[in-house]
Amino acid sequence: MLLSPGPEAETSVAVGAVAALECVRRIAEEGISLSRPVRAVVFADEEGNYSHLFGSSALTRGFNEEQLRAMVGRDGDHLVDVLAAGGWDVAALAETRVEPESVYAFVELHIEQGPRLEAMATQIGVVTSIVGLGGAVVEFYGRADHAGTTPMTDRQDPLLAAADLIAAMPAVAASVSDVAVATCGRVDTSPGSSNVVPSLARLTLDYRDPDAVRLGTLGARLEEKTAQAASRHGVRYAWVPEVPIAPVELNSRIRSAIDGHADSLGLSTLAMPSGAGHDSQNMATIAPTGMIFVPSKGGRSHCPDEDTDWTDVTNGANVLLNTLIELAASGIR
Repeated sequence: MLLSPGPEAETSVAVGAVAALECVRRIAEEGISLSRPVRAVVFADEEGNYSHLFGSSALTRGFNEEQLRAMVGRDGDHLVDVLAAGGWDVAALAETRVEPESVYAFVELHIEQGPRLEAMATQIGVVTSIVGLGGAVVEFYGRADHAGTTPMTDRQDPLLAAADLIAAMPAVAASVSDVAVATCGRVDTSPGSSNVVPSLARLTLDYRDPDAVRLGTLGARLEEKTAQAASRHGVRYAWVPEVPIAPVELNSRIRSAIDGHADSLGLSTLAMPSGAGHDSQNMATIAPTGMIFVPSKGGRSHCPDEDTDWTDVTNGANVLLNTLIELAASGIR
C-alpha cells in the first residue's frame, strides 16, 4: 500500500503528526482488516517550553496537579493559565497517564535533523537508539551597580560567572565522552539595562549523552563548574535541574520490520542513533518502539532553513504505513 507524494509547495507541516493522521486515514479508507486498533497520537510541547517532551512524559509517567501548576514557560507564562485560556481542565490533565499493557507498539516518523542521510544519499534512517537528555536552569546572583561609577574590582557581576561557565562547557563535555554535548541556548539578565551591572544572570542549559551513567556525570560536572564560577566572581548561585530523560535502545524487531518495508519499496536504509531527543524515548519505556528518519536538506534543523523534500516525506510515510499495518495485523515476530 502506498501514499501519493504531496504537493511541491512552500508548505510547513509537522511531518510526524501529519503522516500518522494520513496513515490512519488510509487504513480506514481501504477497510484493511487488522487484529489491533491503530491510533495517531500528537504530543504537545515536544521542544520543552514547559518540560522536556511534555506530552509524551504526561502520557508515560504522568504529572500530578501540583506539578502542572508549578510549570512556567520560557517567557514567564504559567502553564495553568494557558490551559485555562484554551478551556482545559487542569485536574483532568493530571489523569493522562496510560498503562503500559494498553499499548502494543509505537512507531514515529521524523526528519533526521542532521546531515548523515543526505551525505550518504540514503533515503531511510532506521533509528537504533536515542540520546539521553539533561537540562538545568542556572542562576547567578550578584549586585546591581552603576556601570560607569563602580570600579571593576568592586563589582559582584553574575554575568561574568555565567560567561566563565559557558566558556568551560566544551571542555566539560569532552571530559565525559567524545559524543557528550552541552549547550547554553538562553541567557537572561536583570535588570537588563546596558548601563547597570546585572544583579541576576539566568542560563538555560541542555546537555546530552547516549549513556545514562555518563549523562549523570555530565550534569554533576556542570554543576561543579557552576559552583567554581560563582566562587571565582564572588556571587551566589542556584542549580535547578530538570528531570532527565534516559537514553533508550529501540526495539530490534520493529527496526527489522522498518528495514524490511523500506527494502520492499526499493528504498536504501541506514541504521543510525539519534542525537536529538524524541517522544519515542518516552514511549519506549512502556511499549516496543521504532523510529523512522527521512533526510534533512543540508542537515539543518531548528532554524528557518529546515526542509525535507516531499518525495522523502512520502517515502518515510509509506514505510510507516506498511510497518503499522504489519504490527496491527500480525504483530512483532
